[in-house]
Amino acid sequence: WLTAPGAGCDWIEPHDVAEYFRRFAPDCGDLRLINVATRDGATLLSMRVSKVGTPHMYELMPRPLGLSPEGHEARQFAAQLRSLIVGHLARTRIPVLIDDSVNSYLIAGFSSSGASGAEYRVLDPHYGMRYAPCNAGMKFDIAAGPNFYGADSQKDQWVPAEWIEEARGQLNGYTPGPMWLMLLVG
Repeated sequence: WLTAPGAGCDWIEPHDVAEYFRRFAPDCGDLRLINVATRDGATLLSMRVSKVGTPHMYELMPRPLGLSPEGHEARQFAAQLRSLIVGHLARTRIPVLIDDSVNSYLIAGFSSSGASGAEYRVLDPHYGMRYAPCNAGMKFDIAAGPNFYGADSQKDQWVPAEWIEEARGQLNGYTPGPMWLMLLVG
């Protein structure tokens, strides 16, 4: 997929994106890969191999087992993850790529207000194809226009911080897996 873009589609993960940037956009700056546990049952791997065979090392951010979501240790872990993401966004102004080995998202912002609490701005490229209401077996019809599956407003949402930090709650009907693979660029 690196030598012949468009020749075939395949699932890619943050280490594959990092490899692409390393090869074709060397001025991007640092490429930091982190594997973060968000709840019990996460298997964190420190090394993953890209589609072209290059190994990439992930920093590990394990979560202590058995944390109560309302407990002090869980809040400390969430604060550490929030500090990592918000610090990156403030310093670089570049979104954070996250992937739970099923779906990928971009974290494009953070807000903490009294009314709605802490939230992340999450861009969800899967929305139109996967989550928008449609009839079973419905196939995309280009003649019907770009909003065939419905409006794309759900692709760009503010979601409660718990969805990122603790894998609690849902975004477009989806509860994320017990870990995130993350790529921070810059």
